[in-house]
Amino acid sequence: MSSQAYIYNPTERTLAAAGDGFSCPRLTTTGRTALTLTTGDKGMMVYDTTLTDLCIWNGTAWEFVSDSSGGYINVKDFGAKGDGTTNDTAAIQSAIAFAKTAGGGTLFFPTGNYRVVFPAGIPAYTCLFNIPSNVTVLFDESALMTASAATGVSLFSSVFGADLTALPVKNIKFINMRMIQEIPIVGQESSAAIQFATAPDTAANSITNVVIRDGNFTSFGCPVYIVQRVSAGTLTRQVRGVKILNCVGNLNPSFITADGADIVIDGCSAIGDATLALTTYDAVSIHSGSGISIVNNNFSYYGQFGVNLRNSNENLCGSSNIVISNNTISNCVLKSIGIYLVAGETVFGMKNVTVSGNNITHSSATNTMTGINVTCGAATAGTPFESFSITGNTLTGCQTSMDMSCNTTVFLQNSTITGNTVRMSATNTGSAITVQAFSLCSITGNTVYADYAGVGYVACSFNYLYNSAFSGNHIYTSSPATASISFTNLFDTAVNGNSITGKFAFTTLNSRCAVGDNRFASAGTCEGRNLIGYWFLTGGRIAYYGSSPVTGSWVVGDQVFDASVPGGYIGTVCTTAGSPGTFKSFGLILP
Repeated sequence: MSSQAYIYNPTERTLAAAGDGFSCPRLTTTGRTALTLTTGDKGMMVYDTTLTDLCIWNGTAWEFVSDSSGGYINVKDFGAKGDGTTNDTAAIQSAIAFAKTAGGGTLFFPTGNYRVVFPAGIPAYTCLFNIPSNVTVLFDESALMTASAATGVSLFSSVFGADLTALPVKNIKFINMRMIQEIPIVGQESSAAIQFATAPDTAANSITNVVIRDGNFTSFGCPVYIVQRVSAGTLTRQVRGVKILNCVGNLNPSFITADGADIVIDGCSAIGDATLALTTYDAVSIHSGSGISIVNNNFSYYGQFGVNLRNSNENLCGSSNIVISNNTISNCVLKSIGIYLVAGETVFGMKNVTVSGNNITHSSATNTMTGINVTCGAATAGTPFESFSITGNTLTGCQTSMDMSCNTTVFLQNSTITGNTVRMSATNTGSAITVQAFSLCSITGNTVYADYAGVGYVACSFNYLYNSAFSGNHIYTSSPATASISFTNLFDTAVNGNSITGKFAFTTLNSRCAVGDNRFASAGTCEGRNLIGYWFLTGGRIAYYGSSPVTGSWVVGDQVFDASVPGGYIGTVCTTAGSPGTFKSFGLILP
């Protein structure tokens, strides 16, 4: 019996109102785990005041009376030192093996710095610690794990992962982890803190119900790396039900890569390492998924994208039911986009996407950042690309704020762009809003402030709109030589009720387009009254010059509005195409 045996006296009793009972020592987790116990101390009981559980020493480890999953498994009971010097890898592996035999439990890391070492030649997609089902990995508030390697690390290796030898794996939690990597980073593939990477063609739902909460990860290639590896033609969701909550990333080229279904990334904060000059890494990257929620996060200084959601040939499932809301994304560097949505490199497409309430900014005058980019990528005809709601976002200081350019083979359909606010600074040169190839879409209630310093810029550019509406928007440009809006190739589209400062240009306005009730401020070449108020039944460009044009190429039907006065004409219309062609006056104004 050890010297601590006196703390448990099985004959000690006290009478309580409900009847007989007994008391046992009350110790914190630190005090309990500091006890030196042997197999001869089996049966000792301690009430852990930190965990609020009754603990029983089973001769090898502590068990917890209230924990039906197998009890707390203290890694120090299996030889881990946590002194920052000793290699604790083997001891932790022994504790995990015990948890697997027990059918689960809580793998507990008390106060200490646990040094773990990647062995030389570790294969790709290999983990030091393979966690089985029904296990919670719990770090004490003062616990830290430091990962190092003797000879470098293979691509896609990681510290923690799932035990893929016993699929399906389910009900795994990682709580309060503090982890730092000492291995030089060469990119996202350097290593991960937590990685679930299924083998090609693994069955659907092979990994389910994973929670990563309150973690803090520093200097990993990509701290959380969850991917489905799928061969061509296989359509499964191998990973389902992942929650990444309130985690912090520091100086990682990438933060989270997660593919699968029902994935939540909520309340996380991450700062990338811009000094690495890595142009292909993101705060959050999802190659395909359904039921994805990325909300209430803060991401800054990542090399490429803040949130990158794209369909790729690796994951032939398409993407649907996506929510990206209330995030702050700032100062993406190099090849950079705040939120990037790509229909894909496959025929499965993307649909039911909400992007709302995000704040996307860049503080550098020379940045190349695009705020929100929606594109069909390499998708082909017939690919579903529909039901997007892009609402209530604020974009400030990006070179290009909103670029939604599809092609005339794959249109974005049945979507809304509503209530967004865009602020372009004097040093920005891109468009505030660019839209191409939309059908059955509504662009309403947006506000654009474009303080371009130069000339020749276009604040809002729209090309190939079919059966859509552009209404109730406020477009302000401070430079008279800047076009507020440029429309090209509109079909069956209404442009009305907008407030516009700057040039308002139509290049090709096709059949059955309604243009009216737009109000123009007195700036540049715009008139301070309602300019257009009727249906255009054929093609034609509308401009305001103050007189018939003397330059430029014009076609029959193009209309130019003059500075009209009583006794004069509203404007001129091109009757013979040319440069500038022949114009005739129309619309006599009675005195």
